[in-house]
Amino acid sequence: MRHIWEGEDDPGWLVNSAAINGLKELVRRKLTFDFLAKPANLPFIPQVMDQVPDLRAVVDHIAKPRIAEHLVEPWLTDMRKVASINGIHCKISGMITEADHQNWTTDDLRPYVHHILGMYGTDRLMFGSDWPVCTLAGDYQTVADSARNILNSLSATAKASVFGKTATKFYGLSVL
Repeated sequence: MRHIWEGEDDPGWLVNSAAINGLKELVRRKLTFDFLAKPANLPFIPQVMDQVPDLRAVVDHIAKPRIAEHLVEPWLTDMRKVASINGIHCKISGMITEADHQNWTTDDLRPYVHHILGMYGTDRLMFGSDWPVCTLAGDYQTVADSARNILNSLSATAKASVFGKTATKFYGLSVL
C-alpha cells in the first residue's frame, strides 16, 4: 500500500489519527506500506513508527533528496533517524527525477546511494526503477545501469540482495 504523502500540503499529515488507524489495519492484514516521502516528511516517520511499531515499511525513492541542487542536509540527518528504526527498508529509486533532468550523471546520484547503503545495508535496501516516471529524465536501462555502476564494488551476494532478494523477502513474493 502507498499514499502519495509527498503531495499533501501538511508534511506531517500521516501522523493524523485516521491515517494511523489505517496503518494499524495494514499491520492487522499483514500488508506492507511504502512511505512516498520527501525530505520534509522524514521527521514524521519516527512518529508514525512509534504509533505503529509493527508496520512493515519501506521509504520509496530514498525520500527524494534535492539532488539537482546537490543538497544533502537536512535529508541525511533525518534519513539517519529513519534508518535507525528496526525493520524500515529503503528503495534506491526515483533519483533521476530529483536530479537535473537534462544533465544528470551517475556521479550526481553516487553520494546519496553511498549514504543510504551505509545506513541500511544490503539486507534492508532494494532497487526500484520508478518506471514509467523515470522516463521524465532517462530510460529504464540508464536507471538500472547507473545503480549497477554505483553498487559495482559490492559482493555478488550483496548485489543479489539489493537487486531482488531484499524485495522478495520484504514483500513476501514467491520466486518461480
